[in-house]
Amino acid sequence: MNIKKSALAKKYAQAFLNTYPQAITSSILETLSKATDYFDKQKAFFLILTVPTLTFTQRLDALQKQLEPFNFPSEFDRLIHLLLTQHRIMLLPDILHQIITVYEQRHKIMEFSLKCSSSLTDKQQTALHNFIAQKTGYQIKSKTIVDPTLIAGLRLQSDTRLWEYSIAKKLRTIKESLGQ
Repeated sequence: MNIKKSALAKKYAQAFLNTYPQAITSSILETLSKATDYFDKQKAFFLILTVPTLTFTQRLDALQKQLEPFNFPSEFDRLIHLLLTQHRIMLLPDILHQIITVYEQRHKIMEFSLKCSSSLTDKQQTALHNFIAQKTGYQIKSKTIVDPTLIAGLRLQSDTRLWEYSIAKKLRTIKESLGQ
C-alpha cells in the first residue's frame, strides 16, 4: 500500500472510531481481521466495483453479498455508503486493517507471536503474557507457534518489538562475531 493510500485509509479509520467508539468489541476485531484477510485476496472484486456501467445499487448489492458472512454491525453501513459515493471503495480492506490498528493503539493492545522450540503449557503462556504486559504496559494478544529451528528457547515478536532467548540466536551472534 502506498503512503497516500495508507494515510487516507488511516483517516477514514480514525473518523469511524471517533464517530462510533462503541462499535468495536473483541469479537468485531476478530471479524475485521478475517474480513481483511479475505478482502486482501479479493482485489479483483473491488476492481469490478469501479466499472462505470454499474449503478450505485448494483455496487452496493454486490458488496453487501460479499460482506454478509462477516455480519458487520450496522455502523459499517454508513462507511460503505460513503466509500461507494466517493468512489473510494478500493480502500475498504485497508480501512478495515487501519481500524484494527488504530483501535489497538488507542486501547493499548499489542499482538505478539510467541515462537518456541516446543509446546508451552497454559501456565507458561500466562507467565509470558504477564512478562510482556509488564515490560510493555500493553494488553497482550498472542499466537503461539512451535518452531523447532530455535533449537531451544523463545522468540517474542510484535510489529515493533522483538525479544529472543534461544540457542539459534546465540549461534547467529557467534557467526556474526566471526565475521561470516
